[in-house]
Amino acid sequence: MILFLALASTVLFTIYALKSTSYKNPLIVFIILSPIVAAAWNYRYLGFSLVDIFYSFFILLFLLRVLLRKEDISDFAYMKLFKIYFILIIFVSIYIGLNSGIVNSLDFFVKSLFMPIAFYLFFTYFTDFKSGKILAVGLILSALFPLFFILSQKLTGNVWFYRQTRGLTRYVGLYHDAATLDVYLIQALIGIMLFWHYFLKRSQQILKYVLIVLFCLLLTGSYFLYTKTIFLTFALWLLAFLFIRRRVHVFVSILILLFFLNSISGQKIFSEINQVFSKEVEFVGGNLNMEAALSGRGGMWKNSMDFWSKLPFLEKILGAGKIYGGVHNDYLRMLLSGGLLLLVFSVFLFAALILAVIKDFRKKKYFIHLTVILCILYYFIVSLGRVPGLYPNLQILTWGLVGLSLNMKKDWDK
Repeated sequence: MILFLALASTVLFTIYALKSTSYKNPLIVFIILSPIVAAAWNYRYLGFSLVDIFYSFFILLFLLRVLLRKEDISDFAYMKLFKIYFILIIFVSIYIGLNSGIVNSLDFFVKSLFMPIAFYLFFTYFTDFKSGKILAVGLILSALFPLFFILSQKLTGNVWFYRQTRGLTRYVGLYHDAATLDVYLIQALIGIMLFWHYFLKRSQQILKYVLIVLFCLLLTGSYFLYTKTIFLTFALWLLAFLFIRRRVHVFVSILILLFFLNSISGQKIFSEINQVFSKEVEFVGGNLNMEAALSGRGGMWKNSMDFWSKLPFLEKILGAGKIYGGVHNDYLRMLLSGGLLLLVFSVFLFAALILAVIKDFRKKKYFIHLTVILCILYYFIVSLGRVPGLYPNLQILTWGLVGLSLNMKKDWDK
């Protein structure tokens, strides 16, 4: 059944994207259907997973539109900067292809292009009120499918795929792991924030309560993933609201609510959070070496740096010719895959865009800038322990909203 839904979603998106006059609505369809296709992660064809095929179609159809001049990117404000990035990605992809084969080369090429394409699409298509509303709704709808399976597992006790951490069962449902799921839940939380601030009318009381309930369910579903990423993200978000929005009463209210929920659960919430961070607590206390902390990532990072330090000088600059998605750190992935050349330019590009957002926020104080900062905080946390550069959905959310915020007009404030 899941395979049928995933195949149908892929075909539906492809047909719609080919017939659509712009790539705005196909992007919304892609965002909504992605969680359905991601549930079919274990199906492969000719060396490609169905998920990778779905992602590839999104990129290749966009490039086809550019070649056929259905998408005029010549006047794009950030064209020169992204042109350098595009050339660099082509170069690294060819280098990976020569060393690791065409499948790995295409995988790297496709997933690396989600960042600039998402930036362009959001920057170009979603600045008006109607399009912004559709975008916010799309972000919210994208989480309903995975959220249903998370909560249904918890309520029924029927676990589809067992994924455990520190003795706790992660309710990942049909998905490969929690890393796939938390992106969709975070995405919907951001969507609710945007919809609430810009598009919710005072007269829509029923919708208001629906969004409140859904927001709480998303937080609950996120909790049951038991990931350090989620807990750290929510902690930083709370601090961001405190320091940026100056809502001290909100900060205090949330803390009181958290202690209340922990109390009525029999101290279970704080106990489980402590369980998730147990190894890290031992490391800070000096009872555990670095190699065993962060689920063994400390040792993995050390081995990766040792490997890079022994590479010939040219490979240190250009990369070792593989994707290295298993290093669980996006900066190490870029260093090993594309060498110092890819790492330095990527960090420069990211920093330039983030600083532009912060500069814009200080001038205009739009709410969307705050949501972008929340996304950047989440992206940064993920990049330390995972490889978001290979996660198309997280790139669309983060860099898409970065692009939108840098072209944001007051049209959303009707």
